[in-house]
Amino acid sequence: MNNILGKGKVNFVSGLGKGAGKGGGGGGTVREAGGGLGKRGAVQEESYFRKKTQENLKDLKEKKTENISGISNKIIYYYDEIM
Repeated sequence: MNNILGKGKVNFVSGLGKGAGKGGGGGGTVREAGGGLGKRGAVQEESYFRKKTQENLKDLKEKKTENISGISNKIIYYYDEIM
């Protein structure tokens, strides 16, 4: 297992960048080349997608907070209108 996520998190994807036919699959010419360059490319790819996932989650949480805030304001407005 390669610990490529850092901070104690373990990525259970082993064999990244080991070349075609060796468990690494045919993920592109850099990965197919194998060796250090293939491993480095695979790690950079994993890092990129982890960063994008974190950004997407952050955006989703912000939108959720905005929606809850907007709904709360509407509830208060309509409650005041009724009373």
